[in-house]
This record gives sequence, structure tokens and C-alpha cells, in this order.
Amino acid sequence: MNCHITKATWFINQKNEIMRTTIFSIFSLFLFNIGFAQSIPADRLKANNDYPITVKRLSPKVALLTGRLWHVNSLVIVTNKGMVMIGAPLSKNITQYYKEAAEKEFNRKDFIYLINTGMGIEDIGGNSAFKDKTIIGHVNSSKEITKGKEDTLNKLDYLCLPNRIAMCKDQVAHLEKYRDSISNKSEKLLYTAYINTWKDLQNEYFINKEILTPNLTFTDEMSLDLGDISIQLINYGYKSSSSGLFVYIPEESILFTGQIVNKSALPGISFNKETPKNIVTNWISILNKFTNNKIELKYIISLNGGSDGIYNKEVLSEHYRYIKLLWEQMQQLKNEKKTLGEIKTTLKFETKFKEFGNLNNSVFPGTPWEILNIHENNIESIWLLLDK
Repeated sequence: MNCHITKATWFINQKNEIMRTTIFSIFSLFLFNIGFAQSIPADRLKANNDYPITVKRLSPKVALLTGRLWHVNSLVIVTNKGMVMIGAPLSKNITQYYKEAAEKEFNRKDFIYLINTGMGIEDIGGNSAFKDKTIIGHVNSSKEITKGKEDTLNKLDYLCLPNRIAMCKDQVAHLEKYRDSISNKSEKLLYTAYINTWKDLQNEYFINKEILTPNLTFTDEMSLDLGDISIQLINYGYKSSSSGLFVYIPEESILFTGQIVNKSALPGISFNKETPKNIVTNWISILNKFTNNKIELKYIISLNGGSDGIYNKEVLSEHYRYIKLLWEQMQQLKNEKKTLGEIKTTLKFETKFKEFGNLNNSVFPGTPWEILNIHENNIESIWLLLDK
């Protein structure tokens, strides 16, 4: 964080930084607190004494894998040319457990690609488990990973080793406090297992410190022809990082959206001084592509939440309509020379955006990830973009 900015600018940037972080990871932790490892009956738990993985087959060629910590999702696709994994959760060891679960599920071990859909620790923390494979990501990945590993001032950036250690300690303290407040013995045992996994992860970070950068990169779009399956990578960018991707598998009618969309909350918009001014129009164009009637989507999947992270096109359409409406209204009011305060008053969520009232407009109160008004943060973020 730049120490030479005004207090007002710092406050806006700090709120935007909170919006930028792994919001869906913490949402998954919240889900954990109200119901341990909830999953639908079709899911199967792959036995692993160190780290159990829940597997849900979406088709003969695709499986959704979910781990214990933060319920991070990874998608595995088997093709004529080899296996592909989307996401490398948290650490080398944990990602290795995901790989092993996939190998058991499909009875094959021929991984050829790992795809990074963003720069969160849930997506790239285990890249080193694919050290001898091709890791695909956006061209900005290397720069962002290097910056994140060195950014000790940003306490919410878990690519930095000290912050990863602190994250584990915080999770242990939080869960121990909750465990000690409950009386049910079986529930206490479940939380103890979860706590021990966080402790194991903390110990691993002292050993497996390396976060590899992708060795195959692209700018806007990239297509993989794998014979019976094709995979399209589309840079969405500037949500949790400038390297955020949509991954589309047309033959399976599956769209993996990473951290970009959460079905239960308003989409969080976050920009910084490096954000290109056309980013929102790019978002609108991409979302329009995947919400129109020309593309069939059986499954839309976010980075976190296990089976709860699967949603339908209507949810994606609602996020698209919200972003489009907010962008259009902000442009109009900015052209009318309205101040930021006037715009906030005019575009109150309860009046101008009440059609989206089923989506949460505040999350994580009382935590470091507290966002009491997502909509107002979005207005501030777009204001900064329009004011460039």
C-alpha cells in the first residue's frame, strides 16, 4: 500500500482491497460454521488419512473435487490427450491430494495441464505439485505472483509467506474458539479435525514455500484442442486480480468462473490505478456471451463452496444485469457532473436496485473481510475508474 496517499483515498482503497481478496473462500468458511462439509448425496468422499476430498461426477469426463479447507473446488477433465486440472488449492501437499483423488476416480494418471483461473492462494498455492507439467495462466500471472510474495504490507495477500502463516494461525484461533463454545461431542471432533488440518498446512508452508508461475501464458483468449474435448480460456481480469479467467468447456456445457461470481451475493467490483478503463465494457461483453440463448450451460461453477458452488445461468444473468445497470447509471450521472455523494444518494440499492434484493449486499461483519455495503463499494470503485 502506498504510504503517501490521503486518508480519504486510503479508506476507499482499503475497502476496495477488502473487496479484492478471497471473498468466496471466507464465505465457504461461513458455510462450514453453519453446517460441516455439507454435500449432496451424489458426492463421494475419497479416503485420505491426511486430507479427504469430496468428488462429484458431472459427466463421464468431468469431476468436481472439493477439499476440507474453505471447500475449494477444482475441476478435472479427462480427454483423449490427457487429464486437465483447473485450480491448485492452497499448497503442494493439498493439491497432490486433489490429484490423487482424481487419479483414483478416473483410474488414470496422465495429467498434462494445470489451469490457474486467478491469483488467490486457493487457485495457485499448489502449483508446485505440477512442477513437471504445463501450467497455464494469464500473461500477468508472473508479475502478480512475484508482487504478492513480496507484499508483506498487505495483510490480506496470502501469496506472501508470513501472511500465509498468519492466516493459518487466525483460522485455528477462530475455529478453536467456536469448538470450545459447543457441547456436542461429535461436532467437537469434526472441528478438531478441521483445526488439525489448518495446523498441518501451517507446518507445510515452512517446507513447501515455492509458488510456481505459469509456464504457458496468453493475453485475452486461448483455446486448447484436446481431441474429444476443447477448453476455452477467457481473461475476465480485475476482480481478485488482472489474471482472472473464465474456463468454458463447450462439449460439456460447463463454465468455471473462479472467484468472479458468487450465487448468493452481489458481485464485488474492485479497481486500482492499473485497471484499464474499458474493463467494465469487457465484463459486460463476456457476461452477455454466456448469458444469451446461444450457449447452453448445464453447470456454472465457482472456486469455492463444493456442490453449493454450482449455480445456473439465471444467477449469472442476474449478476450481468446488475453490473450493466450500475455501469450505465454511473456513466450517465458522471456525465451530468454529479458528485460521488450525489450518485450514492441517487443510486441507493434499496430503491434503484431493489430487483436484486435477493442477493446479499453485506457480508462477513466483524471479520477482516467485512463488507457492510457491497453496492456502495462498487459505486466508489467505478467512480475511481470514471475519474481517471
